[in-house]
This record gives sequence, C-alpha cells and structure tokens, in this order.
Amino acid sequence: MSTKKKPRIIIILLVFVVLSTALFWRPQEYNKAIPPNFKIQDSTTIASGKMELKIWDYSIVDSDIVNIIFNGKPIFKNLVLTDTPVIYKTGFLDKGRYWIGVEGISEGFVGSASPHISLSNGKQKFEFNIDAYKNKPAYQLIIVQ
Repeated sequence: MSTKKKPRIIIILLVFVVLSTALFWRPQEYNKAIPPNFKIQDSTTIASGKMELKIWDYSIVDSDIVNIIFNGKPIFKNLVLTDTPVIYKTGFLDKGRYWIGVEGISEGFVGSASPHISLSNGKQKFEFNIDAYKNKPAYQLIIVQ
C-alpha cells in the first residue's frame, strides 16, 4: 500500500465513525412522569434559571441511604446522607413543573430517611425536607415560573 493511500483510508474511517455516531447515538431518555407510588409532600415555586440542588442529612446524621430522582432521572443512587451536602446542577430550567423524588433505601437509626434539600437559582433559595421510608417514596413538586 502506498503512503499516499494510508492518509485517505484513515480519513475515510474517521468520517465513517463520526457519521455513524451522529446517526445512531441518542441521549438516554427518562420518563418524567411521577410514579404513582410516590406521595407528594409539598410544592415550591421558584423563578426560571440555572438551578443547583444541595442535599444532606437533616437533623441527626444516622446513616440514611436514599435514591434521589430529578424529574425522572436518577441523580444519586444509594446516597449515604451526611452533614456535607452533595451538589447537583440541573442546568437551565424553563417555566414548567418538575419534581424531586426520594426513595428510602435505609431509614438509619432515627425516623424516616430525611434528606434536607436546598434549591437555588442564584437569586432565590428554598430549603425543604422530603421524608421517605423504605417502600414509601415521596417527592416535592417544583413549579418554575
């Protein structure tokens, strides 16, 4: 094979890889509907913007383990709640209805699995708890205006 043909073959292969990736790759879709077994606890209204969630254990750090779901997308699985917040940036949220769900995996030693959640768009900040028990998930409705 001549040295002139090698670069052509490499370019053709790269074009093929890029085109096939562009044609067949799709981002993972999540069902945004609230599952019927999730019980609403409350709602929060906030202005649109880039949102940030901070999540930590409320009151007594007692080894709560939870799954956190944002609008159908699992964002933390088997999260052991501590007094140090974990952070999730949702990106820009336009007007609409969103939800934050909590599935209790382990309630720790005291009461429910109770993550404390801070929701901020940089100008407004709201804090709330979502109490979930094993096999009794709960959610907070977020209304973005």
